[in-house]
Amino acid sequence: MSAPCQNVFAVSPPKNTGTWHFINIPITFDSPGDSDIAAICKNSCVIDKNQCVRAVLADKSQSNAVRLQALNFVVHFIGDVHQPLYTAIRDNDAGGNAEDVRIDGKRIVLHHAWDEPLVSEINSDPQGWRPTWLPRSRLLRTEWR
Repeated sequence: MSAPCQNVFAVSPPKNTGTWHFINIPITFDSPGDSDIAAICKNSCVIDKNQCVRAVLADKSQSNAVRLQALNFVVHFIGDVHQPLYTAIRDNDAGGNAEDVRIDGKRIVLHHAWDEPLVSEINSDPQGWRPTWLPRSRLLRTEWR
């Protein structure tokens, strides 16, 4: 485990994790390589932190509580990297936070529109979003302890 990973869960839950959830890859990059990603990330982006928490999750010397917290981050980071506004930057748009859009005649920041109103348009029933695997995951968590 790399040095930055050793104490990632020394504070439970970790604080100041804002930069952990995105990476600003310029949309002008056709095919960024590892060195491009490393230069953009600077050891504090979703790519780096995902590797870090995966190492914590795999480390069987860690407590179950710490490993469960790491699993929570891994699942969350998977969602983050599939959100286009968390992985690319266009003209300093701050992940869509510097761009306004109109939805149903209301002005809203693009990033927030992507996170909630656009998703609600797909399925406004909160129970419709409930994962079908949730009951099984609770059983697995109980078995894991």
